[in-house]
Amino acid sequence: MKGDVDAFRKWQAANKQNWDDFIAWFSKNKIQITKKNAFISSKA
Repeated sequence: MKGDVDAFRKWQAANKQNWDDFIAWFSKNKIQITKKNAFISSKA
């Protein structure tokens, strides 16, 4: 879910460089979800 959109936007504005660095990193390190590494809480 989205969570607290207003709080996130305030954090993002106050932490622009951290956010930009994370987006650059994540673009190169995407999470690969497969059947083998997926987590399903109802089956934990």
